[in-house]
This record gives sequence, structure tokens and C-alpha cells, in this order.
Amino acid sequence: QLIDLDKKIKQLPKKQQEFLQLTREVTLNKDIFEKLLEKRIEFSLIEASTIGNARVIDKAFVTGKMSPRLFNSFIIAIILSFALSITIIVIHTYFFDRISLPSEIQSYDNSLSILGMIPDFSNHKPKIISDFNNDSMQSIATNINIIASQSDKKNTCIEVISATESVGKSSVSMMIANNLSLLSKKVLLIDLDLYKGRLGKFVDQTTSISEGEFTSTENFEKYKVNDFLYFTPRVKIDPNKTLPFLESPYFNDFISRAKNNFDYIVIDTPPILYKSDGISLAKYSDIILPIFRQNVSRLIHIKQLKDIMKLSNISFQYIIFNGIKKLSAYYYSDYDYSSYKYYASDYSYEETDDK
Repeated sequence: QLIDLDKKIKQLPKKQQEFLQLTREVTLNKDIFEKLLEKRIEFSLIEASTIGNARVIDKAFVTGKMSPRLFNSFIIAIILSFALSITIIVIHTYFFDRISLPSEIQSYDNSLSILGMIPDFSNHKPKIISDFNNDSMQSIATNINIIASQSDKKNTCIEVISATESVGKSSVSMMIANNLSLLSKKVLLIDLDLYKGRLGKFVDQTTSISEGEFTSTENFEKYKVNDFLYFTPRVKIDPNKTLPFLESPYFNDFISRAKNNFDYIVIDTPPILYKSDGISLAKYSDIILPIFRQNVSRLIHIKQLKDIMKLSNISFQYIIFNGIKKLSAYYYSDYDYSSYKYYASDYSYEETDDK
């Protein structure tokens, strides 16, 4: 058959013979190329699966459990617990240390005595001086009078301070002065919050006077509110010159004359952590009364006040807890009450009666 096929090809024209020859060569070359590609792929697979140059030096053996190990786990747990505890304490200190109960104050610093506790008046804020009279306020004035009576001094200077603003410091100053005057004691209330003082509105007087009016004071009659209460308004002065004013000879003379004319001097001051005026005024004071407000003041404020005062060799032992919402009584015209809440000697016990 091949011989016959070859004869037929030779009988074809020369051009057709060349075409067939070229077609056969192309087919042959194509088959060879495909075979080479297959061999190349096979070689690549063999090369990829070839085991590296590795030798087994030692046979595998078992020595015990590698992990978890009890001792290591215990150490890690202690470290994590310690870190978590510190984190919780820091977060609580800076975000959740607001004072909610009087007992928290004495637990934090048992050297402090709570002179009195004042209910919250947010819903009916005092507008005039007579609004500062109630049982809790009168008891604080009585306590102060008892403490003062134990001293040999003829008069007592009371400085009311706070760590921060918005704790009711100025209102408490007015309350103390007013209720001491109700005990037939001659009282001078001085508004020495030289930045924001506005106690004059409670006694229907101006809230500020000039420095010249203050220094020219010869007697205290122009500051008279009633028979026993006198009020000196805030002195308008450059905020950068308050300390020179408080350390000046004429201010010292003013305080000296006031002590000769009054049984009590009550001084309202700016927040200690913001301004140092209260520290300067401490040298005139016999009783320093810090004010702390429920759910506003922080326990750290107690330490901060003590540390600042300690630098000037000043200390305090009494505080007033203000704005207590749990310490409240609801009175009616027939003197019945729906509930009366109070704290026992540990300041954390609460009792309610319904009649």
C-alpha cells in the first residue's frame, strides 16, 4: 500500500508534492513539540516532589505534657489578675469615685468628722435669706457654736472651702452665717470669692463693691442686714491681683477690726483646686469647713485638699456633706409626713416610716 501511495504521489504535480512534504514535516514537528512539553511537565512534578536533604538524627520520644503547665499557667493568671485589678482601680478612681454616702468619707479617712448633712434643694433653691432655715442647717450652726464655745477665743473665724465648684459652698456659707445669727450671735459674712461671688442677691444687697469702698470702711453698719447679721460683698478686683489684696495691710486691718466687733466671721472662698486664695485666708481662720456634695465630689478631693493644706501646715477635721437626696423629709401642713429617712451613727443605715 505504501508503494502504491508513493507512486500516486510521484504522479502528482511537483507543487502538490512539495505541499504534502511540508505538511508531513509540520505534523511531525508538532508531535515532537507536544511530547517535549509533556516531558517538561513530568520533570517539573518529579522535581517538586523530590525529598530534600534531610536526615533523622534522633528518634521521637515522649517526656511528658508540654503545655499547658500548671506553674506557668498559675504565674500568668496572677500577672493578668494583677494587671486587671490595677486597671479596674484606675478606672473606678477616675470615673466612679463620686461620693454617694457619708459613710464612704469616713471609710476613706476616719480622721474626719461630719459636722452636718444638708438635704438637696435642687427642686426649690433658696432665693432669700429666710429660705436657709431648716432643721439640718440649724443643727450645723449649733454644732459650730458648741465647738467655738470650747475655745478661749472671744470670736471665731470660719472659712468655708471646697475642692471644686458646684458643690454648694456659697449657699452653705450663707446658711451658716444666717443660722448663727439666729442664735443671737453677731455674725459677719464676707464674700471673698473674688471671681464669682454673688451672695449679695440673698440679702437684697449689691453683689460687689470697689476696692476703694472696702479699704475706706470705718465701721460695719453699712453692711448690716439685720440686728445680728452683717454682709460684706465681693470686692471687684483684677483676678491677677487677688493674693496681693488678701496679703495687704488694709485687708489684715479689716479682719482685725471685724474680730473685735463680731462673735463669728464666716468667709466664703473660691475652690481651692482652682485658686489659692483659700490657703492665704486660712491663717485668719479658727475653723476650716470643706464642703462635699453627694454624687458630685470625689473621694480623691479629700486627699487633694489635705495635701494642699499640709504644704502650709494647715489641717481640718470637720466637713459638711451637702445635697443629700436620700436624707429627706416630706412635711405637710398637718405636720404628718409620708416618709422620713435618716442615717444612724455609721451614716449608712436608712429607715423609713409610713403614717
